[in-house]
Amino acid sequence: MALSGSFTGSIYSGHYSIKVEWSATQDIAKNTSTITAKYYFINDYSISIGSRTNSVRIDDTYFDLSSNAMSTKGTHYLGSKSKTVTHNNDGTKQVFMSAAFKIKATLDGTYYEQIYASKTITLNTIPRASSISWGSGTSSRIGLTDGTTIKISSASSTFTHTLTYSFGTKTGTIVTKTTKTSISWTIPKNFANEIPNSTTGTGKIYCYTYNGNTLIGTSELRLTCNLWKDDGRPTISNFNLTLDNSSNDTVNSWGIAVSGYTKLKFTASASGIYDSTIKSFRIVDSGNDNKLLWSPQGSSLNYTTGVLNCTSLITKKYKADALDSRGYDSYYSTEKSIIVYPYNKPSITYFNTQRNSLNNKLIDIDLGYNFASVDNKNSATATLKYKKTNETNWATYGTIQCNGSSVTISNLEFEEYNSYNLQIIIQDSLGNSAVTESIISTIEVLMDWNDIGTGISFGKTSEEDGFEINMPTYFITDDIYIGVGGNRIKLDQYIKNVINS
Repeated sequence: MALSGSFTGSIYSGHYSIKVEWSATQDIAKNTSTITAKYYFINDYSISIGSRTNSVRIDDTYFDLSSNAMSTKGTHYLGSKSKTVTHNNDGTKQVFMSAAFKIKATLDGTYYEQIYASKTITLNTIPRASSISWGSGTSSRIGLTDGTTIKISSASSTFTHTLTYSFGTKTGTIVTKTTKTSISWTIPKNFANEIPNSTTGTGKIYCYTYNGNTLIGTSELRLTCNLWKDDGRPTISNFNLTLDNSSNDTVNSWGIAVSGYTKLKFTASASGIYDSTIKSFRIVDSGNDNKLLWSPQGSSLNYTTGVLNCTSLITKKYKADALDSRGYDSYYSTEKSIIVYPYNKPSITYFNTQRNSLNNKLIDIDLGYNFASVDNKNSATATLKYKKTNETNWATYGTIQCNGSSVTISNLEFEEYNSYNLQIIIQDSLGNSAVTESIISTIEVLMDWNDIGTGISFGKTSEEDGFEINMPTYFITDDIYIGVGGNRIKLDQYIKNVINS
């Protein structure tokens, strides 16, 4: 491609030649080039040529070129011709050029020899469609006011440009037939509706170049758009924390959180922005550096935890967060707090019983037990049951008001000649209990036989057939035997045999 050049043609070993020198000027707006060609006859032999008319061609146009008579050696200027040619729609153009110069004639006056030169030249392409690019400091952020700059590189100051966009289903015009070369643009916020499941998307900017009302070319530019988190966060609302004490009616009536019984129910609603959808929620312990506790799925929050457990009084604090289909979070909700009260089942620390020293038919009870107060809402009762040792069924005495002290059962007599099993049951308001037993022996006597002479006892009255002891016992010798006759063995050996059997 060029805007100037030359070419030649010759005969007789180059002694006679014709030379064409050409140059071109271009009108970018009109998409034309004006070509001017100068023609020369060159000879290094003497010659005698009369005036004559020659033929030259530029593109598809022929011109007559008249020359004067020549009789000397050298370079002889023949003249020049010009023509304006129109380029193709894409700005390209090739032009055919030729020149013919007659040098010899026959006797009858007709010329039969000539010098001929021709060439197809390729002109510089005339820029048509203007190019576009992003200006420095351009942001791809959706909705940022005038945050995007489009630079237009125009081939002509008279060209105008229309810029349009395409992003998903969104199309529109940025500017119409402007002469500006720098366009500030705010990426429309509704572009975000085209990327409900992503934070970024791509589209195109189109530049239509006009010369007057004539469209002379189109160019395009890749468009990348980003929805920033601060512009695209979902919102969370109606975050609530309620107690689920359905496992125990008593705890439910208290209306507080109790370790081992209470579950927490979290509810909230959330909504996305620009067509995003809510995918999940996060519940965090806001009193512990927002430690993630639960991550329930779903478009709304309706989540019940497992049973809470704690060993001491504690205040729990919670916040919730919604996450959308873009992966953006709503940021944390307002904080909700709840006090959790510790709870342990009742326990008996001691249960001591004995006959009253003044009245052997009365019983002294020394009792200690523990239970969880649960904000003073819980209580416990001590119920006493009793039976003769050799009986099966228990009789209920009733509740006794004794914890950490002694009490005498004075309205119920226990026969002096019978042993009794005593049972204490500590039960709290939640229905949990602790049970333990004690034995009250008969009154203390040194020795006693039963009525039919089949039993003897020491330290108590006889209640069984056989030998009973209710007093400290000391064996001075180890000669204690088990068995009769030849099967008799010492007690220590008997014990070893039992252990090893």
